[in-house]
Amino acid sequence: MRRLLLPLLILLLSTNTFLFAGKNPATLLQMNTATWEQFRWQGIIQVQSSAFAIRKNFVLSKNKEAMRLDILDSGIMGLAAKPLASIYLKDKIVLDAPTIKQLEGIDPNWFISAKMVESIVHFTDSLQAAQQEIISSRKIKTGNTIFLYDKKYRLSQIKSSEPGFEANVIYNSHNQPTKITVKYAGEPLAELQITERRYDNIEIEPLQPELPDLLELE
Repeated sequence: MRRLLLPLLILLLSTNTFLFAGKNPATLLQMNTATWEQFRWQGIIQVQSSAFAIRKNFVLSKNKEAMRLDILDSGIMGLAAKPLASIYLKDKIVLDAPTIKQLEGIDPNWFISAKMVESIVHFTDSLQAAQQEIISSRKIKTGNTIFLYDKKYRLSQIKSSEPGFEANVIYNSHNQPTKITVKYAGEPLAELQITERRYDNIEIEPLQPELPDLLELE
């Protein structure tokens, strides 16, 4: 049995290598781009800045119309967990973080334009339209944003000169994003460790700013 183990492992590795090599760059790129079209990722997020630092559970969701990030106050993706902070992107950015005083009164739309919000939500459209350019150079520039790819045609880095964000993506052996690090102005800002993933039928609940109680206005 032990004599058969080594040849079996070699055969499995050779098969995986053959399957990967058998896919042309266009197919690989299309498969990897689909990973970013719609998803629901869960895990641990660590945010650090001069104002505050947190390490919490998170849920990041995206479909073809919107994106939403929820940083959870407690629990592990269960009923006990409630949003500590939520960010919703569609036509503009809606931020809700009533318990974080450092974010009180901040309007992200002041320094992130509606055009940039649209480009963030629909960035895979730009990637699909520039497939040949990505295959030839493993990078593409759209506006002020540069998308860089690794040798397996996986999105590995995103750089934006305005407002100065940089994101780096690390993948697991199944070509699924497992960690994303974000920098702002060259300084570490956030790290997302992804532990759970889902890619089909992603629904996103809009996040609306709080409205005053009509009874209080009477």
